[in-house]
Amino acid sequence: MRIACGVCSIGLGHATRTLPIIRWLLDEGHEVDIISHGRALELLKRELEEHGKNVGFVDLPDYPLRYPEHREEFFPRVVLGLPRMASSLIEEHRRYLALHRKNHYRLVLSDNRYGVFEAHTPSFLITHQLRILNPWRVRLLEELTQVYTAFIAKYFTGVLVPDFEERGMTGIMSHDLRFVPRDKVFYIGPITSLRRRDVAEDVDLFITISGPEPQRTIFERMVLSQLDDLDGLNYYVSLGVPGGRGDGERVLSYLSTEERETLMSRSRVVLSRSGYSTVMDLFFLGKRAFLVPTPGQPEQEYIAHVLDRRGWAHTQDQEHLRLREGYETALRTHGFPRHGWTMEDTIQRVKEIVGEHLE
Repeated sequence: MRIACGVCSIGLGHATRTLPIIRWLLDEGHEVDIISHGRALELLKRELEEHGKNVGFVDLPDYPLRYPEHREEFFPRVVLGLPRMASSLIEEHRRYLALHRKNHYRLVLSDNRYGVFEAHTPSFLITHQLRILNPWRVRLLEELTQVYTAFIAKYFTGVLVPDFEERGMTGIMSHDLRFVPRDKVFYIGPITSLRRRDVAEDVDLFITISGPEPQRTIFERMVLSQLDDLDGLNYYVSLGVPGGRGDGERVLSYLSTEERETLMSRSRVVLSRSGYSTVMDLFFLGKRAFLVPTPGQPEQEYIAHVLDRRGWAHTQDQEHLRLREGYETALRTHGFPRHGWTMEDTIQRVKEIVGEHLE
């Protein structure tokens, strides 16, 4: 069966969390065309190149969202950019339909690509943002975003939420829904591309730099300027930029998936953004986390504070970043709990939901 898989290109988290589902489909003998853009598309090409002709790649730009340097600029920029985003979504859907007519897909999976669907073909949206947060946490605005999500959900067979239905890590973003039809929402459990490795925890702190520009570079500069404060600790920094400015010893330009999961498994504390895909990785690895949300991204700030309140992680705002202090506080947290949930459980849940459409 030929399947279309749309993947949002804002950051790399959407790409990494769809990888296990794509691999499952390929292992089942299906052909998968991945529709993405930029670094996300390049990552998926690298990770799936061994599948040869069974996987195809389509470069289709998605939403023209660039994150500002200052958090107070984020919401005005989003509001002013809504007409352009709406136009790009319509164009995305038009171009996808042309691709669909050409390739006759029988199933569509779409990770935050709202224009990648076909009304008469089983189409499933993957997202954890059914309620979109705003910087001022105005509840009325957040509730109204559910109306938008409910409108979008009409065009999809179902919405797959990568979280638990009870005591989920995304909190109100995907729970306690009022307007989104409940029979459209399926909680599939967290997703990760990483495996916990059975190695000694001989690294005190692993710092991973990620996220959209310009905040990624700002975060990198702040971290590198405070490395002297980590004197006496065994630490590593991953810049996440191939061919970047690493020293090859403590500061590494880029890590493969295997190198990344090994270093994370070896680490007592992981410092990272609080993007949800990274949080799911930390959940499966059972790590203590030091989370620094990307300024101006309310969902990252919200998730970080939810986990901080539970004692699962420690969080600091980027503008008040103190590496040594944050590491020592994170070391005293409970860390992510060991639920016994596995990626096999998540894939089994996906099978139960979409399996009838794969026959």
